[in-house]
Amino acid sequence: LKTAQYNPRESVATYSNAMDVGTPSNFDRLQAIFGGSCEEMKNMIAGEVVTDEQTLQTMQRYYQEHKVFLDPHTAVGVLAAERRRASGDKSEMIVLGTAHPGKFLEVVKEATGVLPDLPERLAAVLEKKGHADPIFPDVADLRAYLLEKFAGQVI
Repeated sequence: LKTAQYNPRESVATYSNAMDVGTPSNFDRLQAIFGGSCEEMKNMIAGEVVTDEQTLQTMQRYYQEHKVFLDPHTAVGVLAAERRRASGDKSEMIVLGTAHPGKFLEVVKEATGVLPDLPERLAAVLEKKGHADPIFPDVADLRAYLLEKFAGQVI
């Protein structure tokens, strides 16, 4: 948005793993929506960069000040909105928390020193043992696996 140059890059691991994508598929959609005009895009979209340390600090601050647990993704959105507001932006802003902090227990514990209570359904999922069946990245192998695994079931 600053340079009007789109330069896809490798993904970078952060605490906000859904935001780690270096080549976001959404960008093509945004270009289509704005008719390929970076200027039009800049009129409606602002970008922010939030480091892992800033994410932790925001999570810690919200817990200390409001006794609210934020997941890392929400903390990024909250800090970005706070920065926009501090820059004088008076537009309406809504930050939606889309993940339960319990999905990021290690990060929440690092930020706040406390683990959040988990909803029953999330606690039940986290108690389950993980399992993976390796298959080759081939459509025929995937089809054979699915037919074998789910033979006779309606899915």
